[in-house]
Amino acid sequence: MHTYSTLINVYKKAGHDITGVWNEIIAHRVKITAQTYVSLLSYCGDTRNRYVGNQVHTHMTQNLGEEMYTNHYVHNTSIKFFVKTAQMERATQVFRALENFGLSPDNVSYALLMDGYATTNDLNSGEQLYSAYKKIQLTPNVIFLTAAAKMYANCGMLDKSLSILIDMINNGPHPNEYTFIVIISACFTTQNWTVGEKVSELVEKSAFRTHKTVPTALIKMYTVCGKLDRFAFRQGAQTSYIL
Repeated sequence: MHTYSTLINVYKKAGHDITGVWNEIIAHRVKITAQTYVSLLSYCGDTRNRYVGNQVHTHMTQNLGEEMYTNHYVHNTSIKFFVKTAQMERATQVFRALENFGLSPDNVSYALLMDGYATTNDLNSGEQLYSAYKKIQLTPNVIFLTAAAKMYANCGMLDKSLSILIDMINNGPHPNEYTFIVIISACFTTQNWTVGEKVSELVEKSAFRTHKTVPTALIKMYTVCGKLDRFAFRQGAQTSYIL
């Protein structure tokens, strides 16, 4: 199996289609390890190869058994594949299947699924997941909360996104640059200056005021919202706001 794992990595680096390798593995009835399944599914997800990826997942379900769920790396790779290939119903099924083994999803599982709901603008499913997350015992995770903020922003609920951001600033985990950017991007997409101005004020009080990507997103927001005259530049990435 080592030879096939190496071949998969070679194909991935070269950007080649993985179908031939998968067909050869099946034809020779090669015993596939959990790690190789992960490599195959990851590659299918990255290349949006739904056809082969679905075959890999079915084969994995039939052969790995319980390890498919007890191994969080394998389980989360399955969710990620279905999210990337726009199969959200199947991603949700895999997420919930852990309950059959008395197990619970981890922060990565929640974040992956929420990102899928954000991408598909599925407010109902996203809100249900967010509500469930707040009730569990997991330590709040910046990646999940950022995905939740993105979901609300994409669904036109920027006030809710702003609320999540403020709560992260006050209570943790502290937002990262992407948390700010997803909300700022939604502000200039919808030309929502009301929320955009509040986010701008939060950026000014944070370490990201001198960051490169966050001020760049703000410039675009100010421009689209017709407020560029309220933005002043310092040398390089140094940024200040005239409010």
